[in-house]
Amino acid sequence: MNPNKKHKVGAPRLDPVARLLHRFYEPMVLLRILNAARGAGEVELTVDPGSRSFQFIWRSFLDNLSWLCDNKHGGETVSSVAAQELPEGNTFWLVSRYGQSLSHLQWVLAELKAVRGRPDSERIDFEGRIAVKSIYFSKNKINTYARFLRINFGKARTDLQSEDGYEPLLQELEALTTLPQSHLELCHAARSFAQHGMLSFLIESNSSTDTYSPWSAVRHYIGRLGCWFTKCHRLVLTACRYPQLLENPTCQFLALPEPSRLPSSDAKTNLESALRRMLPLDQQHRATELYNRLTELRDFNIEDAFIGNYSNDKTKTIVHAELLLMEHFYFNDLRFVGHTILETS
Repeated sequence: MNPNKKHKVGAPRLDPVARLLHRFYEPMVLLRILNAARGAGEVELTVDPGSRSFQFIWRSFLDNLSWLCDNKHGGETVSSVAAQELPEGNTFWLVSRYGQSLSHLQWVLAELKAVRGRPDSERIDFEGRIAVKSIYFSKNKINTYARFLRINFGKARTDLQSEDGYEPLLQELEALTTLPQSHLELCHAARSFAQHGMLSFLIESNSSTDTYSPWSAVRHYIGRLGCWFTKCHRLVLTACRYPQLLENPTCQFLALPEPSRLPSSDAKTNLESALRRMLPLDQQHRATELYNRLTELRDFNIEDAFIGNYSNDKTKTIVHAELLLMEHFYFNDLRFVGHTILETS
């Protein structure tokens, strides 16, 4: 028997467009299952622009702008910002699903432009003003983060083997998750937890890199809730150091396309069949081996997860905001400020 011969499963996909879409999305669904994001994101502790290159500083600037313009949680509403270099003044391109994000970007840029030449005491006022307005602009996202924090803290505390030595910290966390509906107060309180040494020790002691940990999610959402002030501080620092980049800024808006659905599943929608389509012709014999290895990587049924994700009507495909902006710059021959790539919330 020829080991390279394909094992036929189901009727052939005769529509060439549908066949191509399946081949495009099958690896993405598998990657989504294998590489689910969890735990805390990377935290950049350095806030002094003088200690970094211009490339790093400008990318961070765009990243922070994107974050402030993204006022709803979830990948369907992600925002992206890029700056086009022009002699009369840079143009900031924003991709978002909501037009009100453009108005907020214009307001933030006006505030950052106005901070030029101000004394340090007034700069702090600018930071606070931008942070407060951005927090209220993002009430929807903050409500979602607060809900996820409560849910995961409840799970984490239930799983905690012993509370000995952690009682004061757990009481503080309990108070954080039950704060009244004051978005500003909640974000201020979360900020104070961001560098809490005992919290980091507790999380590291009760987390695993192999399995999902609600403690990692607790740290993640505390970091999210407390990050507005740091991001605004960095924006003001950069605006003070490079005021020429904010001379006569203009803003343009690109609407993020609506999500679409995966192609309909069929008899070929199973993991081993999909693996054969991902492999070159001369490596078809490895499909079964790869399938067996994949089933051992996770403590859940990866076959069921693959079929379930692919067949779920809630699974949607979304054009990444960064890709939309990169395509726009490329096909319109636009020049990035400092040759720096755009950033996304």
